[in-house]
Amino acid sequence: MASQQLQQPTLGQALQPNIWDVVALILVVGAMVLIVYGGEQTALPLSALDVTPVSLDPANLPVYALRTTMRMLLAIVCSIIFTFIYAALAAKATSRRIWKRHRKAFISADGSVSGGSTCPSPCRA
Repeated sequence: MASQQLQQPTLGQALQPNIWDVVALILVVGAMVLIVYGGEQTALPLSALDVTPVSLDPANLPVYALRTTMRMLLAIVCSIIFTFIYAALAAKATSRRIWKRHRKAFISADGSVSGGSTCPSPCRA
């Protein structure tokens, strides 16, 4: 058996794109163009509706769908930002401090909760 030697690709061979690189490039550039165009269309003022009213012409529906998708993505991003900020603030707030502030309304002097049950031992401190 003859041993086969693996050849290292030279610089010219390693950088040759194939058809899938071209397809990926077209898809990425197309997505970026759609995002930029959709962002510009989404930011239009409502006074633009006076000039060009909404029509149900099938040729206009993809543009409306793009605007709606961009608005939904913006709403999701805002929602995620709000979630992380609110979660960080909630995690930093101590539940003990909140419990102490509101426990007078729920616990009587003998330690019973408003429903008649007793408070667990950690909250009696």
